[in-house]
Amino acid sequence: MAGKVDFSTATIQEQFVEKNRIQARNDKSKIYAPLIVLGVLVVFGGITAGDKNFISVANLVNIMYQMSIPLVVATGITFVILLGSIDLSMEGVIGFSSAMISLLVVNTLNDNDFGLLAIVLVMVAGAVMGMIVGLAHVYLKISSFIATYAFCQVFMGTAVMQYRGAPATIKWDLFEKMASARPLGIPLVTWMAFAFFLIGVYILNFTAFGRGVYAIGYNESVAKSAGINVARTKILCYVISAVAASYAGLLIMIRLKMGTASAGNNQLFPAITALVVGGASVSGGKGGMMQTLVGVLIVTVLSNLLTILGVNAYYKQAINAIIIIVAVSVSITRTKKTIAK
Repeated sequence: MAGKVDFSTATIQEQFVEKNRIQARNDKSKIYAPLIVLGVLVVFGGITAGDKNFISVANLVNIMYQMSIPLVVATGITFVILLGSIDLSMEGVIGFSSAMISLLVVNTLNDNDFGLLAIVLVMVAGAVMGMIVGLAHVYLKISSFIATYAFCQVFMGTAVMQYRGAPATIKWDLFEKMASARPLGIPLVTWMAFAFFLIGVYILNFTAFGRGVYAIGYNESVAKSAGINVARTKILCYVISAVAASYAGLLIMIRLKMGTASAGNNQLFPAITALVVGGASVSGGKGGMMQTLVGVLIVTVLSNLLTILGVNAYYKQAINAIIIIVAVSVSITRTKKTIAK
């Protein structure tokens, strides 16, 4: 077995091989670290909250239900984070989509009844919003942080304008049935969330587009020289992110049966936290859908456990922060790159 390389005497080729070996080892450890964190949380919960049915089928189903919306949002923003960028517009898209669909189906404010076509229209609207954000970022050369934050405010304002300050309550029977449906004992909303996640897995892992996303996040110049259409890939990532936000808005509508611009509030940063805790690098090129799933599980299990233990709300955020810092410290790649390209 080869020993460690002495960089002071090694050739350039030997140094290159050794650095790649060390990087591969570190990458592997960053994949397993979030799983270890999740395992520790489950064991800790089983010990401290065993008498409160933390480890039970009922609570497992509850956790899966709680993670539905974060999983959809995290699936969409994974594509953008892998670029090394950020999408702060998602909460605005969720609010806009929530308001839009509530006004297109049977509701308390108007006589519209577009039925299933309303869902299609909302998904298309989400794609258009994502394209607008992507075009502004790519062709106007606006930082993704600034561009997406600005459009978030635009979308939220437009959402309020749709219902003129008086949110509509949905009266569509289909949503009533979807909200109460539990195939195999699991809420339909959860099945819908995991279906979207699996689509994200396929796109990212089994298509040329997905490989292009990784390539751009790892080194945009090299990706461009390899013939990847960087501009188009970036724009499509924002389209996917916005479609995910619209889909999340739909799931929230099924739960709440009311369309409001605030539907997206506090939905984005838990998803970003889950990505980073799961091992994604905010500088791009590192991460994936399975890491995203593990990250969402960590954040959801932690929240569920703290609730079961009856932790005071004033301590909850501090405990969350400590666990997140520990998880991030062993999972992220430290570089000199900026958080958003």
